[in-house]
Amino acid sequence: MLKPLKQPPKPRRSKPPPLEVQGSGHYIMQQYYASNIAVILHPGQSPDLNPIEGIWLILKQRAKRRIQYPKDGQKAWDGTKTHLKEILQEVWASITLEQIRDRIVEMPERCSELSVNGGGKIRSATW
Repeated sequence: MLKPLKQPPKPRRSKPPPLEVQGSGHYIMQQYYASNIAVILHPGQSPDLNPIEGIWLILKQRAKRRIQYPKDGQKAWDGTKTHLKEILQEVWASITLEQIRDRIVEMPERCSELSVNGGGKIRSATW
């Protein structure tokens, strides 16, 4: 059985702690509150609030469609990693800047919806 520490470990650097905290330990949170540092808590991973997740969804859907239903002139997937990499690069290149911007523009609405539904999953017309 491990014995509890009598003193907390000393910090390794003298820089002030960050104001935003992602999943920090209990001891660190106590130190922030004891030092009267305003802490902004947010989840370490929030896929519904990360526009890249919408882009990954586009990539996944298009790659799956490309593999299952190749169009005329497209080589059917031969099952190799090399060909899969080529397909993914082709699909990635087809994602437009407008599609990326659409997901970014949607973020304020997604934030509002997340706060209303208590952190549940969010689904919208774009993703």
